[in-house]
Amino acid sequence: VKIWIIQQVVSVEHPGHTGGSPGAATILRLAPNPARRSVTVHSDLPAGTSGRLGIYDIAGHLVGRTIVVRGTGRDATFTVPLVYATGRVLPAGTYFVRLEAQGLAPKEKKVVLLK
Repeated sequence: VKIWIIQQVVSVEHPGHTGGSPGAATILRLAPNPARRSVTVHSDLPAGTSGRLGIYDIAGHLVGRTIVVRGTGRDATFTVPLVYATGRVLPAGTYFVRLEAQGLAPKEKKVVLLK
């Protein structure tokens, strides 16, 4: 009998980080989800922190526009269009909204795009 112990990293602590969850850029929720043309991202990105929101396909490729955001330290909202960089609407399917911010671990949430 073999017993495997698998551990999952839940968060990464970064020196000097204050506010939000420990060391991670946080997406609190996406609404609506499923979505049709855009999704609103609710985040508690630390105040003064710059970040980027992007739309990725299930293979991990950036398929949508990248939006530059700035944290407020509380529930901030950012609207992300579910379109290619050319402006054409993405096909129906499963995508990931990814938040990357200075000095913080990236965070992703799944969004389903309907037609």
